[in-house]
Amino acid sequence: MQSFRFVIIFFSFITKKKLMSRREIGILLFQFMQENYGDDIMIYLTSLFSS
Repeated sequence: MQSFRFVIIFFSFITKKKLMSRREIGILLFQFMQENYGDDIMIYLTSLFSS
């Protein structure tokens, strides 16, 4: 799960630099997680984004 933490840091860095919109990042993050972590992380992310 170490790579997961790295990804979060990476995406927050991109957000701070305003290189991409939050929506674009969300979509990218979503796709990345789906490919790498599958269903259980998708459930977690969905609850995160919908709250």
